[in-house]
Amino acid sequence: MNIWEHQLFGGLPESQRLWLSERIEKMTFPAKSTIFQPGDLSGELYMLADGKVKTEVFAGNGKWLVLNLVTPGSFFGLKGLLGQPVRREFARTLRSRAKVLVFKNADLRSLMEANFCFSQQILALATAQTLQYEKRTVAQFTVPAPARMAAFLLAVVQQFGKQNGREWYYDSQLTQEEIGAFIGTGRQTVTEILTELKAKRILTYNWGKIWVHDLEKLRKMQL
Repeated sequence: MNIWEHQLFGGLPESQRLWLSERIEKMTFPAKSTIFQPGDLSGELYMLADGKVKTEVFAGNGKWLVLNLVTPGSFFGLKGLLGQPVRREFARTLRSRAKVLVFKNADLRSLMEANFCFSQQILALATAQTLQYEKRTVAQFTVPAPARMAAFLLAVVQQFGKQNGREWYYDSQLTQEEIGAFIGTGRQTVTEILTELKAKRILTYNWGKIWVHDLEKLRKMQL
Protein backbone atom coordinates (compact mmCIF):
# COMPACT_ATOMS: atom_id res chain seq x y z
CA MET A 1 0.00 0.00 0.00
CA ASN A 2 1.36 3.39 -1.05
CA ILE A 3 0.33 5.69 1.80
CA TRP A 4 1.33 8.78 -0.17
CA GLU A 5 -1.63 8.20 -2.50
CA HIS A 6 -3.99 8.95 0.41
CA GLN A 7 -5.58 12.38 0.06
CA LEU A 8 -4.32 13.34 3.52
CA PHE A 9 -0.78 13.52 2.16
CA GLY A 10 -1.61 14.92 -1.26
CA GLY A 11 -0.46 18.44 -0.36
CA LEU A 12 2.89 17.45 1.12
CA PRO A 13 5.96 18.30 -0.94
CA GLU A 14 8.60 15.63 -1.47
CA SER A 15 10.84 17.03 1.27
CA GLN A 16 8.09 16.78 3.90
CA ARG A 17 7.12 13.29 2.74
CA LEU A 18 10.71 12.16 3.11
CA TRP A 19 10.95 13.80 6.55
CA LEU A 20 7.77 12.07 7.72
CA SER A 21 8.61 8.69 6.19
CA GLU A 22 11.74 8.51 8.33
CA ARG A 23 9.59 8.87 11.46
CA ILE A 24 6.83 6.35 10.72
CA GLU A 25 6.86 3.19 12.82
CA LYS A 26 5.54 -0.10 11.46
CA MET A 27 3.89 -2.47 13.94
CA THR A 28 2.09 -5.81 13.74
CA PHE A 29 -0.55 -6.80 16.29
CA PRO A 30 -1.74 -10.39 16.81
CA ALA A 31 -5.36 -11.43 16.26
CA LYS A 32 -7.78 -10.34 19.01
CA SER A 33 -5.23 -8.09 20.67
CA THR A 34 -5.49 -4.57 22.09
CA ILE A 35 -3.76 -1.71 20.28
CA PHE A 36 -4.75 0.92 22.82
CA GLN A 37 -7.25 1.25 25.67
CA PRO A 38 -8.80 3.90 27.93
CA GLY A 39 -6.17 5.66 30.01
CA ASP A 40 -3.36 5.25 27.48
CA LEU A 41 -1.65 8.45 26.38
CA SER A 42 -2.94 9.70 23.02
CA GLY A 43 0.44 10.36 21.45
CA GLU A 44 0.02 8.59 18.11
CA LEU A 45 -2.19 8.44 15.04
CA TYR A 46 -2.65 5.00 13.47
CA MET A 47 -3.18 3.98 9.85
CA LEU A 48 -4.26 0.42 9.16
CA ALA A 49 -2.15 -1.16 6.43
CA ASP A 50 -3.57 -4.69 6.55
CA GLY A 51 -6.14 -6.61 8.61
CA LYS A 52 -9.23 -5.42 10.45
CA VAL A 53 -9.56 -3.30 13.59
CA LYS A 54 -12.51 -2.09 15.64
CA THR A 55 -12.73 0.82 18.06
CA GLU A 56 -15.26 0.50 20.86
CA VAL A 57 -16.32 1.79 24.25
CA PHE A 58 -17.89 0.06 27.23
CA ALA A 59 -21.38 1.51 27.65
CA GLY A 60 -22.16 -0.13 30.99
CA ASN A 61 -24.66 -2.85 31.91
CA GLY A 62 -22.47 -5.34 30.07
CA LYS A 63 -22.94 -3.55 26.75
CA TRP A 64 -20.34 -2.41 24.24
CA LEU A 65 -20.65 0.17 21.48
CA VAL A 66 -18.55 -0.31 18.37
CA LEU A 67 -17.57 3.17 17.25
CA ASN A 68 -15.79 2.28 14.04
CA LEU A 69 -14.78 -0.66 11.89
CA VAL A 70 -11.37 0.24 10.53
CA THR A 71 -10.32 -1.08 7.13
CA PRO A 72 -6.96 -0.87 5.33
CA GLY A 73 -6.07 2.67 4.30
CA SER A 74 -8.10 4.23 7.13
CA PHE A 75 -6.93 6.17 10.17
CA PHE A 76 -7.92 5.67 13.80
CA GLY A 77 -6.97 7.26 17.10
CA LEU A 78 -7.37 10.73 15.60
CA LYS A 79 -8.70 12.42 18.75
CA GLY A 80 -5.27 12.50 20.31
CA LEU A 81 -4.04 14.73 17.51
CA LEU A 82 -6.99 17.06 18.11
CA GLY A 83 -6.30 17.60 21.80
CA GLN A 84 -7.52 14.52 23.71
CA PRO A 85 -4.63 13.77 26.13
CA VAL A 86 -5.61 10.16 27.00
CA ARG A 87 -7.61 7.47 25.20
CA ARG A 88 -11.25 7.00 26.06
CA GLU A 89 -11.89 4.01 23.82
CA PHE A 90 -10.41 0.64 22.92
CA ALA A 91 -8.84 -0.28 19.60
CA ARG A 92 -8.66 -4.04 19.00
CA THR A 93 -7.80 -6.36 16.14
CA LEU A 94 -10.40 -8.87 14.94
CA ARG A 95 -9.72 -12.50 13.98
CA SER A 96 -6.55 -11.81 12.03
CA ARG A 97 -3.35 -9.95 12.76
CA ALA A 98 -3.15 -6.31 11.77
CA LYS A 99 -0.28 -4.34 10.30
CA VAL A 100 -0.32 -0.71 11.40
CA LEU A 101 1.61 2.44 10.55
CA VAL A 102 2.15 4.66 13.58
CA PHE A 103 2.59 8.43 13.27
CA LYS A 104 3.77 10.54 16.22
CA ASN A 105 1.31 13.35 16.87
CA ALA A 106 4.22 15.70 17.57
CA ASP A 107 5.52 15.09 14.04
CA LEU A 108 2.08 15.63 12.50
CA ARG A 109 1.60 18.86 14.45
CA SER A 110 4.90 20.12 13.11
CA LEU A 111 3.67 19.50 9.58
CA MET A 112 0.33 21.14 10.36
CA GLU A 113 2.15 24.28 11.49
CA ALA A 114 4.35 24.31 8.38
CA ASN A 115 1.74 23.28 5.80
CA PHE A 116 -1.72 24.86 5.84
CA CYS A 117 -3.08 22.42 3.24
CA PHE A 118 -2.06 19.45 5.41
CA SER A 119 -3.71 21.06 8.43
CA GLN A 120 -6.93 21.45 6.43
CA GLN A 121 -6.81 17.81 5.37
CA ILE A 122 -6.48 16.70 9.00
CA LEU A 123 -9.55 18.76 9.92
CA ALA A 124 -11.45 17.36 6.94
CA LEU A 125 -10.61 13.80 8.04
CA ALA A 126 -11.81 14.52 11.58
CA THR A 127 -15.01 16.11 10.27
CA ALA A 128 -15.76 13.15 7.99
CA GLN A 129 -15.33 10.68 10.85
CA THR A 130 -17.56 12.76 13.14
CA LEU A 131 -20.31 13.12 10.52
CA GLN A 132 -20.23 9.40 9.80
CA TYR A 133 -20.70 8.57 13.47
CA GLU A 134 -23.46 11.18 13.86
CA LYS A 135 -25.29 9.75 10.84
CA ARG A 136 -25.22 6.27 12.37
CA THR A 137 -26.43 7.64 15.72
CA VAL A 138 -29.41 9.40 14.10
CA ALA A 139 -30.25 6.26 12.14
CA GLN A 140 -30.53 4.27 15.36
CA PHE A 141 -33.55 6.41 16.33
CA THR A 142 -35.12 6.92 12.89
CA VAL A 143 -34.43 3.78 10.84
CA PRO A 144 -35.77 0.29 11.69
CA ALA A 145 -33.18 -2.31 12.66
CA PRO A 146 -33.68 -4.48 9.50
CA ALA A 147 -33.03 -1.46 7.27
CA ARG A 148 -29.94 -0.48 9.28
CA MET A 149 -28.71 -4.04 9.03
CA ALA A 150 -29.27 -4.13 5.26
CA ALA A 151 -27.43 -0.83 4.79
CA PHE A 152 -24.49 -2.09 6.83
CA LEU A 153 -24.28 -5.38 4.92
CA LEU A 154 -24.49 -3.64 1.56
CA ALA A 155 -21.78 -1.17 2.48
CA VAL A 156 -19.20 -3.71 3.65
CA VAL A 157 -19.90 -6.29 0.96
CA GLN A 158 -19.84 -3.88 -1.98
CA GLN A 159 -16.83 -1.96 -0.71
CA PHE A 160 -14.65 -4.83 0.47
CA GLY A 161 -16.23 -8.04 -0.81
CA LYS A 162 -15.64 -10.12 -3.94
CA GLN A 163 -18.24 -10.77 -6.61
CA ASN A 164 -18.69 -14.21 -8.11
CA GLY A 165 -21.41 -14.12 -10.74
CA ARG A 166 -24.54 -12.83 -9.02
CA GLU A 167 -23.22 -13.51 -5.52
CA TRP A 168 -20.97 -11.48 -3.26
CA TYR A 169 -18.67 -12.74 -0.53
CA TYR A 170 -16.93 -10.95 2.34
CA ASP A 171 -15.21 -12.25 5.47
CA SER A 172 -16.13 -9.51 7.94
CA GLN A 173 -14.62 -11.37 10.93
CA LEU A 174 -17.45 -9.84 12.97
CA THR A 175 -19.56 -11.72 15.47
CA GLN A 176 -23.31 -11.14 15.60
CA GLU A 177 -22.79 -9.29 18.87
CA GLU A 178 -20.25 -6.94 17.23
CA ILE A 179 -22.59 -6.26 14.30
CA GLY A 180 -25.32 -5.38 16.77
CA ALA A 181 -22.97 -3.10 18.71
CA PHE A 182 -22.14 -1.30 15.48
CA ILE A 183 -25.66 -0.75 14.12
CA GLY A 184 -27.19 -0.10 17.54
CA THR A 185 -29.21 -3.19 18.36
CA GLY A 186 -28.90 -6.39 20.37
CA ARG A 187 -27.45 -9.72 19.36
CA GLN A 188 -30.86 -11.40 19.43
CA THR A 189 -32.24 -8.91 16.90
CA VAL A 190 -29.25 -9.48 14.64
CA THR A 191 -29.78 -13.23 14.83
CA GLU A 192 -33.47 -12.84 13.95
CA ILE A 193 -32.69 -10.64 10.94
CA LEU A 194 -29.96 -12.98 9.67
CA THR A 195 -32.27 -15.97 10.07
CA GLU A 196 -34.96 -14.20 8.04
CA LEU A 197 -32.47 -13.22 5.32
CA LYS A 198 -31.30 -16.82 5.07
CA ALA A 199 -34.88 -18.13 4.87
CA LYS A 200 -35.57 -15.72 1.99
CA ARG A 201 -32.34 -16.81 0.27
CA ILE A 202 -31.04 -13.24 0.32
CA LEU A 203 -27.96 -13.77 2.46
CA THR A 204 -26.05 -16.37 4.48
CA TYR A 205 -23.90 -15.53 7.48
CA ASN A 206 -21.56 -18.03 9.14
CA TRP A 207 -18.86 -17.13 11.67
CA GLY A 208 -18.32 -13.66 10.26
CA LYS A 209 -18.41 -14.80 6.64
CA ILE A 210 -21.15 -13.17 4.55
CA TRP A 211 -22.56 -14.50 1.27
CA VAL A 212 -25.07 -12.22 -0.46
CA HIS A 213 -27.18 -14.25 -2.87
CA ASP A 214 -29.53 -11.48 -4.01
CA LEU A 215 -28.05 -8.00 -3.85
CA GLU A 216 -31.15 -6.26 -5.20
CA LYS A 217 -33.46 -7.71 -2.56
CA LEU A 218 -30.97 -6.72 0.14
CA ARG A 219 -30.79 -3.20 -1.33
CA LYS A 220 -34.59 -2.87 -1.20
CA MET A 221 -34.56 -3.72 2.53
CA GLN A 222 -32.67 -0.52 3.37
CA LEU A 223 -35.35 1.72 1.86
